[in-house]
Amino acid sequence: MIAGPRPFRRNITIGLLVGVPLSLIFMFLAVRGLQPGEVADALRRADPLPVAGAVALIGGIYSVQAARWRWITRRSARMRWRSFLRLVIASVAVNNVIPGRPGELMRGYWLGRAARIPQNRAFSTVLVDRSSDVLFLVVAFSAIFPFVPHRSWLRHVFLAALVVGGLLCLVLAVARLHTGGQRLAPARVLDRLRRSRPGRQLSGLVHGTGALVNRRDAVVVMAFTAVGWSCWAFAAWLVADSLGIGVSPLEIAFLTTVINLGAAIPSSPGFVGTFQWLCVSGMALFGVGQAEALAFSIIMQAIWYIPTTAAGVVLLMHSGITAWSSEGMADLSSPV
Repeated sequence: MIAGPRPFRRNITIGLLVGVPLSLIFMFLAVRGLQPGEVADALRRADPLPVAGAVALIGGIYSVQAARWRWITRRSARMRWRSFLRLVIASVAVNNVIPGRPGELMRGYWLGRAARIPQNRAFSTVLVDRSSDVLFLVVAFSAIFPFVPHRSWLRHVFLAALVVGGLLCLVLAVARLHTGGQRLAPARVLDRLRRSRPGRQLSGLVHGTGALVNRRDAVVVMAFTAVGWSCWAFAAWLVADSLGIGVSPLEIAFLTTVINLGAAIPSSPGFVGTFQWLCVSGMALFGVGQAEALAFSIIMQAIWYIPTTAAGVVLLMHSGITAWSSEGMADLSSPV
């Protein structure tokens, strides 16, 4: 079993020491030279009807993510779709208010307890679930990159995305080979690993991940992922339209990939600061003014941050999933 509180505390420490200072720097870069009145004027001009549509689309994204995670987990846990949705929203709420983004660890732990499956197996489903998002965004970003202006910061993001995508592919390939019975290390090294608790945990995580990686499932998972990110892109277009910002489909696709890949940078809870800088810098490539881009970032962040935090807090208070030792998850594990 993977211990719960220890990695949770470690993530918080990293978030406080690394993420929060970086967010402050990015926020400074995003707002420097701006007058507060300029952003306020842009926000006042926003049309509420497209923003309401964007809010609905963001809700659709979490519904698709829950369906995808349920598909990935279907051989290990028979739970209702709404149970997965509750865990997804609760984990996002945790990321929104606690540094270090420990929500992914939390939902893996919650799934293990709710479905009564080994935590290694539960965490492997979260790893595959999140990897699908990153790999999809990396592929999309690579396809779009040649058609957008190449600023130095964008080249750095592109190279980092390629490195992360390559490492993820390597991890998934190694996990698949391990599950298929391939010996990836000398026998004495493997025996030593199996005798240690961390080694057994790692082996279980790798084996569980490899069992979930196959071509047939990859097609379904990527279809879910494409639908989810298409919803995000359409929501972004609606928010831009509400502010009178004209963007092409290519520009929206670019913003979707670069903002969400860049959000992997360690930051404060809810990506505050990092999100603003990515929006301002990304939209500047297409001639969008700083005030309008910052207003876009504020609305775009608010439409997912406020609803998911509010809903997540309610779920955390009333679903019995707040404590590591909680037994109040029985209702989550009801079969389909």
